[in-house]
Amino acid sequence: MVVAVMAVLATAIVPRLSRLGQRRFDLSVTQVADLVMMFAQREMAGTTPVGIDLEITRDGERRLRLLLLTPPPEQPGATELADWRVDPFVRPVTLTDAVDPDQLVLLVDGEELDIREAPFTHVPGDRRPRIELLMGSAGGDRFGRIILPPYALGPDIIIGSDIRGGAGFGEGREPLDLDAAGRSREDW
Repeated sequence: MVVAVMAVLATAIVPRLSRLGQRRFDLSVTQVADLVMMFAQREMAGTTPVGIDLEITRDGERRLRLLLLTPPPEQPGATELADWRVDPFVRPVTLTDAVDPDQLVLLVDGEELDIREAPFTHVPGDRRPRIELLMGSAGGDRFGRIILPPYALGPDIIIGSDIRGGAGFGEGREPLDLDAAGRSREDW
């Protein structure tokens, strides 16, 4: 009788535990997408340069942070220089162990940028490049792609196991010239 009860419990619990890693990965991708959205909001509405970097703490914890460039004080005789500081209103995103750190890639206009070495920064008013953050799960079975096109206020998010292609991630949509396609006068 005890063995039968244990077998029934195991069939109910084991599938939930196996999906727990996928849910943690999906949550990490969603949190990073929220941080990218705040980057876009600060860049579009603000006047202060913004940045994204990856901090690795002494404990080995990895955090994506939104940075703001604080200007030097305007008081006469002040010697403090401008400095990058963490945005106090945007909580850093701690990447869980469900995210493989070797599969965290930032692409800026298609070129890889290592945000472990230096933050990706942007000055409001300049043309913002296309930003893509690619993430892979620790098991290698799940991928996430966060795409922030120029002039967009929020990113597109793709999460799943079927978005691989090229270097392990999907290729995305190609832009369409509506005039050339004869669709420029369609109602939207």
